[in-house]
Amino acid sequence: MSGHHHHDHGDGGHCHAEHDHSNDITPAVQSLLYTQIDFDQINTLNESTPKGGAAIVKKTWAERLNDTPELESDADEQLLMYIPYDIHLPPYIPRSPPIIFASDAMPRDNPSSNTFYPSSSSPQKAIHIRILTHSLPRFTGQVKVHSLLIYTAPTPCAPKTLKLFKNRDDIDFSTASELSPCQTIEVPQPVPGEDVFELPLNRALWNTTTSITIFVEDNWSDGDEDVTKIGYIGFKGQFMALNREPVNVMYEAAANPNDHVAIPGVSGVGGRVMPGQ
Repeated sequence: MSGHHHHDHGDGGHCHAEHDHSNDITPAVQSLLYTQIDFDQINTLNESTPKGGAAIVKKTWAERLNDTPELESDADEQLLMYIPYDIHLPPYIPRSPPIIFASDAMPRDNPSSNTFYPSSSSPQKAIHIRILTHSLPRFTGQVKVHSLLIYTAPTPCAPKTLKLFKNRDDIDFSTASELSPCQTIEVPQPVPGEDVFELPLNRALWNTTTSITIFVEDNWSDGDEDVTKIGYIGFKGQFMALNREPVNVMYEAAANPNDHVAIPGVSGVGGRVMPGQ
């Protein structure tokens, strides 16, 4: 990371404080954008512990004031978090029974098997059900972000200036310092007993959001503390299902008679097998 230097922090250089759980605000659960976050793709630069950024975003609302996990910066007070959304809903895949092409084919031993033997032929001759590929709709959607939720202990290690970038997966510390952010917000200085800060965003700027990059530019130490600590990050907003896109799934369908060869000595549709059988 360009422009970052490692510093030696002893125990006195870190900030510790006890959390106060008395102020227990509870937002509307349905407005939390938690299940829409793609946790596996979260990437944090300058974190002291690998996946530390992802860990605090994975915290549920009930875990928001827990002391651990906690994100700490490494080389200096700056952090850069890329948080993408998974805007796909799983497709509905209907379960349909197998369709057998051969009218006189009967299963042997295993009624659920996809291999059927003609009742009038040798067990060595089998009719196989063809498996086809079909496209089913997969719903997609868009995320509208209304506010950023953040919690940190009431110490100078708390983040101060946040620069937010929308739908960018190419931001590093250099570009974050040079580019104009989508929005800049200042986190209030936390005090003992404070709960999560809900920081409203300009909703007109955060429609059709696929990812948010958070650049923590400084903390409340005014340059005296090289470590920034964050205990929880979350988002409130809306997820709206939109159009459909095709998804390939496998399902069972009837076999094509033209793809089968005749079994010597056996007549009728039950006397054909797939080539090579």
